[in-house]
Amino acid sequence: AFYVSLCMTSIGSDATPFILQGLPMSQKLIEQGYYLPVLRIIGNVTSMMFKQRKVLLNEPSFIQLIHSVANADSNTASLKDRLTWSTPSPLIVRRLSALITTQLHRCAKSQSDVELILVFWLEALFSIPVWIRESCILYLLNGICIAIFGNDHLEKVILEHLLDQYQL
Repeated sequence: AFYVSLCMTSIGSDATPFILQGLPMSQKLIEQGYYLPVLRIIGNVTSMMFKQRKVLLNEPSFIQLIHSVANADSNTASLKDRLTWSTPSPLIVRRLSALITTQLHRCAKSQSDVELILVFWLEALFSIPVWIRESCILYLLNGICIAIFGNDHLEKVILEHLLDQYQL
């Protein structure tokens, strides 16, 4: 019912209702272990709210939601696998990476749209505390870098964001 409510009503199409009503619903789904529906919700909601990104990115519970989905597989992996990614990437983080890549390639109608989507995801991932130590976040950043490889302008955007983070 939460999934239908978020995807089929105005809650999932505007940032304010999503923050007030949608994030608590999504957190309840996460608590019950329903990561794939939350991943779909993130895909549907973020693709409509790239222009309202500051509202979402300033909301700690949204960043926590992204972090929870990215870390969904870490509970089942052994310590060695989590530290080395010696096994193929787990199911949820791989799907999140594919979602981001798809948004970069398919949702954008122009170069400025691609940059808007790229900046949204970079800011979301860099907002996660100690992102540099999270192998799942590094995996997502690697997927983003692969997706935009060959586009000099977008490579510079990533480089600028990484340098900003390094200087912090």
